[in-house]
Amino acid sequence: LKEFEDDIAIMGMDIVQAPAAGVGDKDEGFDPPLVPGAPVAGILMDGDFSISGVGTITWRKGNRLLAFGHPFFQEGPVEIPMAGAEVLTVVRSVSRSFKLSNVGPVKGSIYQDRLTAIAGEIGRETPSTKMSIHIHPQDGPKRTLTSKVFNHRRMSPTFCAMALMESINDSMDTENDQSFQVTSTLRIAGHEPLVYKNYGSGSSGVLSAARGVRSAFSQIVDNPFHTPMVEEVSFDVSILNKIDYSVL
Repeated sequence: LKEFEDDIAIMGMDIVQAPAAGVGDKDEGFDPPLVPGAPVAGILMDGDFSISGVGTITWRKGNRLLAFGHPFFQEGPVEIPMAGAEVLTVVRSVSRSFKLSNVGPVKGSIYQDRLTAIAGEIGRETPSTKMSIHIHPQDGPKRTLTSKVFNHRRMSPTFCAMALMESINDSMDTENDQSFQVTSTLRIAGHEPLVYKNYGSGSSGVLSAARGVRSAFSQIVDNPFHTPMVEEVSFDVSILNKIDYSVL
């Protein structure tokens, strides 16, 4: 979060880090109701990496509801996955208190983000980008992390870069003596896949690779002509137990 705090602030967000259940850790029976007075979540990432904002439902009629009583990002028409939630506690802080919450399964979509409220519809489908990170240590077991990222021309590239950086940092035991190779593949509707390769070592190399992916992703989706649908982003990360200076 610290490395991307300036990017996050520009997008009007103040993200705080807190414990959360992973995909396989959630109770399958956990499905909080979407009723007036209950919490509701706008889900920005869902899976092994989770980012969500939780507020309160103020009104519901049929499958439509209003919530928050203030904007989420104040972006007007949006498509953000919506889910029920439960507030576990309020974490008190002099600088910024926040609610620690559990988020249930996606039940619909937030389709309006206005000054006075957000509007959501239960049962409404929301397109999202599939993200997968495949870690291949030289002398360890392989693992795969997956998430779904909501479509946004500025936020989606940053969230994917944050997840990639966290994954590599968490997988390098002795980063000063190790290097990594990242093959990033973006699958875009109606186009051939785009493939990027990055090499690096140490924490500075990880940050450089993550920002490189963010820049490439942003150039595709954050342009003045057309915002394409990025259906899937996948990262194949090889962790090497030596520094290969020939590719750095």
